[in-house]
Amino acid sequence: QRLSMRAADVYRAALHEALVDAALRESARYHHGQQQNLLHIEANRIRSFVLQLLKLAETAVIAGTVLAIMAAISPGLTALVVALLVGAALPLTAFFRTIHRGSLGRMDVRIGLMNYLAELMPFLTTVHVLGGQRRERERFQARYLAMFRQDMRLAWIAGLIGPVFHVVGV
Repeated sequence: QRLSMRAADVYRAALHEALVDAALRESARYHHGQQQNLLHIEANRIRSFVLQLLKLAETAVIAGTVLAIMAAISPGLTALVVALLVGAALPLTAFFRTIHRGSLGRMDVRIGLMNYLAELMPFLTTVHVLGGQRRERERFQARYLAMFRQDMRLAWIAGLIGPVFHVVGV
Protein backbone atom coordinates (compact mmCIF):
# COMPACT_ATOMS: atom_id res chain seq x y z
CA GLN A 1 0.00 0.00 0.00
CA ARG A 2 2.75 2.41 0.96
CA LEU A 3 4.66 1.85 -2.27
CA SER A 4 1.55 2.34 -4.40
CA MET A 5 0.52 5.48 -2.51
CA ARG A 6 4.01 6.89 -2.80
CA ALA A 7 4.08 6.23 -6.55
CA ALA A 8 0.75 8.07 -6.93
CA ASP A 9 2.03 10.98 -4.83
CA VAL A 10 5.23 11.27 -6.86
CA TYR A 11 3.22 11.21 -10.11
CA ARG A 12 0.72 13.77 -8.80
CA ALA A 13 3.49 16.11 -7.59
CA ALA A 14 5.40 15.86 -10.87
CA LEU A 15 2.25 16.49 -12.87
CA HIS A 16 1.28 19.43 -10.68
CA GLU A 17 4.73 20.92 -11.15
CA ALA A 18 4.46 20.45 -14.92
CA LEU A 19 1.02 22.11 -14.98
CA VAL A 20 2.22 25.07 -12.91
CA ASP A 21 5.43 25.51 -14.90
CA ALA A 22 3.88 25.00 -18.35
CA ALA A 23 3.69 27.88 -20.78
CA LEU A 24 0.32 29.61 -20.72
CA ARG A 25 -0.60 28.50 -24.25
CA GLU A 26 0.16 24.89 -23.28
CA SER A 27 -1.83 24.92 -20.05
CA ALA A 28 -4.74 26.68 -21.79
CA ARG A 29 -5.06 23.68 -24.14
CA TYR A 30 -6.41 21.57 -21.30
CA HIS A 31 -9.74 22.22 -19.67
CA HIS A 32 -9.92 22.33 -15.87
CA GLY A 33 -11.68 18.97 -15.81
CA GLN A 34 -8.82 17.35 -17.70
CA GLN A 35 -6.29 18.84 -15.31
CA GLN A 36 -8.26 17.63 -12.30
CA ASN A 37 -8.58 14.22 -13.93
CA LEU A 38 -4.83 14.02 -14.43
CA LEU A 39 -4.08 15.09 -10.88
CA HIS A 40 -6.52 12.82 -9.11
CA ILE A 41 -7.91 10.00 -11.20
CA GLU A 42 -4.75 9.29 -13.16
CA ALA A 43 -2.65 9.35 -10.00
CA ASN A 44 -5.01 6.80 -8.48
CA ARG A 45 -4.68 4.70 -11.63
CA ILE A 46 -0.91 4.71 -11.08
CA ARG A 47 -1.57 3.53 -7.52
CA SER A 48 -3.82 0.72 -8.76
CA PHE A 49 -1.25 -0.24 -11.37
CA VAL A 50 1.49 -0.59 -8.76
CA LEU A 51 -0.81 -2.69 -6.55
CA GLN A 52 -1.72 -4.92 -9.48
CA LEU A 53 1.93 -5.26 -10.45
CA LEU A 54 2.80 -6.40 -6.93
CA LYS A 55 -0.15 -8.83 -6.94
CA LEU A 56 1.02 -10.16 -10.31
CA ALA A 57 4.51 -10.73 -8.90
CA GLU A 58 3.00 -12.61 -5.95
CA THR A 59 0.88 -14.73 -8.28
CA ALA A 60 3.91 -15.44 -10.50
CA VAL A 61 5.88 -16.72 -7.50
CA ILE A 62 2.99 -18.96 -6.42
CA ALA A 63 2.40 -20.24 -9.97
CA GLY A 64 6.11 -20.87 -10.46
CA THR A 65 6.26 -22.85 -7.23
CA VAL A 66 3.18 -24.91 -8.15
CA LEU A 67 4.55 -25.58 -11.65
CA ALA A 68 7.91 -26.64 -10.23
CA ILE A 69 6.20 -29.09 -7.86
CA MET A 70 3.97 -30.37 -10.69
CA ALA A 71 6.98 -30.79 -12.99
CA ALA A 72 8.81 -32.74 -10.32
CA ILE A 73 5.83 -35.11 -10.02
CA SER A 74 5.00 -35.47 -13.74
CA PRO A 75 6.76 -33.38 -16.40
CA GLY A 76 4.56 -34.68 -19.24
CA LEU A 77 1.29 -33.95 -17.46
CA THR A 78 2.59 -30.52 -16.44
CA ALA A 79 3.39 -29.67 -20.09
CA LEU A 80 -0.10 -30.78 -21.11
CA VAL A 81 -1.76 -28.65 -18.41
CA VAL A 82 0.32 -25.59 -19.33
CA ALA A 83 -0.53 -26.03 -23.03
CA LEU A 84 -4.24 -26.32 -22.22
CA LEU A 85 -4.17 -23.25 -19.99
CA VAL A 86 -2.37 -21.14 -22.58
CA GLY A 87 -4.74 -22.33 -25.31
CA ALA A 88 -7.78 -21.57 -23.16
CA ALA A 89 -6.46 -18.19 -22.00
CA LEU A 90 -5.81 -16.76 -25.47
CA PRO A 91 -9.51 -16.18 -26.27
CA LEU A 92 -9.88 -14.39 -22.94
CA THR A 93 -7.75 -11.53 -24.23
CA ALA A 94 -10.96 -10.19 -25.81
CA PHE A 95 -12.13 -9.37 -22.26
CA PHE A 96 -9.03 -7.27 -21.68
CA ARG A 97 -9.41 -5.41 -24.99
CA THR A 98 -13.03 -4.63 -24.13
CA ILE A 99 -12.03 -3.39 -20.68
CA HIS A 100 -9.27 -1.25 -22.18
CA ARG A 101 -11.64 0.39 -24.68
CA GLY A 102 -14.23 0.88 -21.95
CA SER A 103 -11.65 2.47 -19.69
CA LEU A 104 -10.82 5.03 -22.34
CA GLY A 105 -14.52 5.84 -22.73
CA ARG A 106 -14.90 6.00 -18.97
CA MET A 107 -12.09 8.53 -18.76
CA ASP A 108 -13.77 10.71 -21.40
CA VAL A 109 -17.09 10.58 -19.54
CA ARG A 110 -15.41 11.50 -16.24
CA ILE A 111 -13.55 14.37 -17.89
CA GLY A 112 -16.87 15.60 -19.28
CA LEU A 113 -18.40 15.55 -15.80
CA MET A 114 -15.43 17.37 -14.29
CA ASN A 115 -15.47 19.94 -17.10
CA TYR A 116 -19.16 20.55 -16.45
CA LEU A 117 -18.54 21.03 -12.72
CA ALA A 118 -15.56 23.30 -13.34
CA GLU A 119 -17.71 25.44 -15.66
CA LEU A 120 -20.68 25.48 -13.27
CA MET A 121 -19.01 26.39 -9.99
CA PRO A 122 -17.91 29.95 -10.85
CA PHE A 123 -21.43 30.71 -12.15
CA LEU A 124 -23.49 29.02 -9.46
CA THR A 125 -24.76 32.36 -8.18
CA THR A 126 -25.93 33.23 -11.69
CA VAL A 127 -27.74 29.91 -11.94
CA HIS A 128 -29.62 30.74 -8.74
CA VAL A 129 -30.42 34.29 -9.82
CA LEU A 130 -31.75 33.11 -13.19
CA GLY A 131 -33.58 30.11 -11.72
CA GLY A 132 -31.61 27.52 -13.67
CA GLN A 133 -31.32 24.96 -10.87
CA ARG A 134 -33.59 22.42 -12.56
CA ARG A 135 -31.69 22.65 -15.85
CA GLU A 136 -28.36 22.21 -14.06
CA ARG A 137 -29.67 19.24 -12.09
CA GLU A 138 -30.75 17.62 -15.36
CA ARG A 139 -27.38 18.34 -16.98
CA PHE A 140 -25.56 16.84 -14.00
CA GLN A 141 -27.84 13.81 -13.84
CA ALA A 142 -27.33 13.10 -17.55
CA ARG A 143 -23.55 13.21 -17.19
CA TYR A 144 -23.58 11.22 -13.98
CA LEU A 145 -25.89 8.60 -15.47
CA ALA A 146 -23.53 8.20 -18.45
CA MET A 147 -20.63 7.72 -16.04
CA PHE A 148 -22.63 5.27 -13.92
CA ARG A 149 -23.59 3.20 -16.96
CA GLN A 150 -19.98 3.13 -18.15
CA ASP A 151 -18.79 2.05 -14.69
CA MET A 152 -21.45 -0.67 -14.43
CA ARG A 153 -20.60 -2.05 -17.88
CA LEU A 154 -16.91 -2.23 -17.01
CA ALA A 155 -17.66 -3.79 -13.62
CA TRP A 156 -19.87 -6.42 -15.27
CA ILE A 157 -17.19 -7.34 -17.82
CA ALA A 158 -14.43 -7.32 -15.19
CA GLY A 159 -16.63 -9.47 -12.94
CA LEU A 160 -16.74 -12.14 -15.63
CA ILE A 161 -12.99 -12.49 -15.84
CA GLY A 162 -12.50 -14.15 -12.43
CA PRO A 163 -15.16 -16.85 -12.82
CA VAL A 164 -14.09 -17.60 -16.40
CA PHE A 165 -10.45 -17.95 -15.34
CA HIS A 166 -11.45 -20.21 -12.46
CA VAL A 167 -13.52 -22.46 -14.70
CA VAL A 168 -10.67 -22.64 -17.23
CA GLY A 169 -8.19 -23.33 -14.42
CA VAL A 170 -10.28 -26.14 -12.99
